[in-house]
Amino acid sequence: MRGRRLRERALRRVGERWAGERDEAGERGQKRGGQPLHAGTFDRRRCAGQGRTAPRPLAATTGARASAAVEAAGRSDDRPVRARPMTVRLAADAGRWQGARVARTKKSVAPSLLVGDIGGTNTRLALYDASGDRPLSEAVFRSREHASFEEIALPFLVRSDAPHPAIAVLGVAGPIKDHVAAITNLPWRLAERELSRRLKIARVLLANDLVVGARGCLHIPRASIAPLTERRPRPKESNLAVIAAGTGLGEARLLWDGARHLTLPTEGGHADFAPRSAVEVELWQFLAERHPDHVSYERVLSGDGLGALFDFFAARAARVPRAIERRLAEGDRNAAISELGLARAFRPAARAVDLFVEIYGAEAGNLALRELALGGVFVLGNIARNLVTARRELFMKSFLKKGRLTPLLEGVPVAVVTDPLVGVRGALALARELAARGDDDDAPRRRAPSRRS
Repeated sequence: MRGRRLRERALRRVGERWAGERDEAGERGQKRGGQPLHAGTFDRRRCAGQGRTAPRPLAATTGARASAAVEAAGRSDDRPVRARPMTVRLAADAGRWQGARVARTKKSVAPSLLVGDIGGTNTRLALYDASGDRPLSEAVFRSREHASFEEIALPFLVRSDAPHPAIAVLGVAGPIKDHVAAITNLPWRLAERELSRRLKIARVLLANDLVVGARGCLHIPRASIAPLTERRPRPKESNLAVIAAGTGLGEARLLWDGARHLTLPTEGGHADFAPRSAVEVELWQFLAERHPDHVSYERVLSGDGLGALFDFFAARAARVPRAIERRLAEGDRNAAISELGLARAFRPAARAVDLFVEIYGAEAGNLALRELALGGVFVLGNIARNLVTARRELFMKSFLKKGRLTPLLEGVPVAVVTDPLVGVRGALALARELAARGDDDDAPRRRAPSRRS
């Protein structure tokens, strides 16, 4: 107690001499006009590497000013003799503590990178450090449970301890026109300028979800590729194609320009569904009654498409057992159909899964021909990881059944990408390019925030 009183008395001497020197941040409670500081109050933060508590009044008197303050206190006639060494130590500690605190602040305010993959089922968001090498925060949200993307993004940014991002790259499941995207299977509208303003992010880029997925295919580890052919896709010096059935059907192309791949979006999933057999003709008629305006491949190759295939075959069955009906009514109906079909526990479900995979393989072969993707075809999405890998023979048989062009497709490698974050990887690659390239006059921009808001 006696030592503490001596320290407080010494600090009071220093504070009275330097009451006019207000702390720049205005956070220490000093007052102008020679009024005394709140001497004797201590900040409980530890000095960096010192193991001692730093005095709050000395936070502003660092470096040479701290030394001058100590010397001024030393010339006071009524100063207790034993207080000066303690004052010197505390002033020096305060200088080291203040310098360390500023260094940590400068490091922490380096803006992060926000990347995301926005789909009809899930929205995946991640924050990376400024270099894009280290993930700082990640989360997955159910898209349909939220009224807008901002309802997801704002709480995600606020709750994260990461620095506020300066760049955001978001893959969206839908066409983008004039920097505005409408999500095909969600009532969401995303505009780059509005997101930049509302999220307080200087640079926002919207990209097609299959574009970021395709870019991610160039950066995934070897272990995340499950080949369906003897050879793996050859990214370098060849065109590539990417297809993904999920909430909808997405397709994209990676065209080699002689130096690098150009990633281009398509809306090929909305092309006309072309039946290949008598059963598929009946399926088309069944779907045309549900969708009289247009029957596209997405009406078949999607989560809801699998459900429609089951309904098509179940309508041919005598009846659906009550146990099956109860299982379909519990939880995710399409997932239950997938499980029943793979286990061959109910014939309509098994036939639905088989035909789904066959049509999937046929459309993947169509895409390989359209893009002349001799380097390979990547198949993305949770459906591919579960159904295509389990029925790979059916998939490849339909992929190759192209008449006179079958020999050409026999040399095209095909692989399923098992990494669920492939879209996030692609968005991160684009974000790093934006960060390296700097300003883009055509991009919507705003003043970057100095700190997280």
